[in-house]
Amino acid sequence: MKRTVKDLMRQRNISRMPCLDQSATIEEALIALEEFDSGSLLVVHDGQPKGVFSERDFTRGALESNGFVALNQPIGSLMNDKIVIVNPEYRLEECMAIMTQLKTQHLLVVDQGTAVAFLNMRHILEALIEDRSFMVDELTKYITGAVRLDNTEDKPPRAKPPGATTGTWR
Repeated sequence: MKRTVKDLMRQRNISRMPCLDQSATIEEALIALEEFDSGSLLVVHDGQPKGVFSERDFTRGALESNGFVALNQPIGSLMNDKIVIVNPEYRLEECMAIMTQLKTQHLLVVDQGTAVAFLNMRHILEALIEDRSFMVDELTKYITGAVRLDNTEDKPPRAKPPGATTGTWR
């Protein structure tokens, strides 16, 4: 089964897209991350995507400034301005390959010019692991005979027709 981003969004009910304007403060961003139970959010300006702010960006900013990050500075000063865009028809395997190749943790899903979701690597990995686990389970059942191709596993054994005998065929 080759699931798409659209399938994942529907199955996981992914429609919330945590985002803040680039002028929002780091403190506001950290509060939003907590409220959304997310490690990242989309940074916008005038409704247009401008970047990604993550816990990692905050940590990097703190390390670069000897442990001090002014919570009142705008998130635009720490955000990563690299945004990777996919459409809902992308297969999850394609998304994983893109994320690996571009070394990114986030994908912005755009459908007909409108941002509709913000996915992270955890979303993609969980779905791919589910798919692989399902496939392994089904193959194991098939190999061990737990599932019969004729779908008779739940049916009682057939009675012998009247007059049938057992024995060897000659």
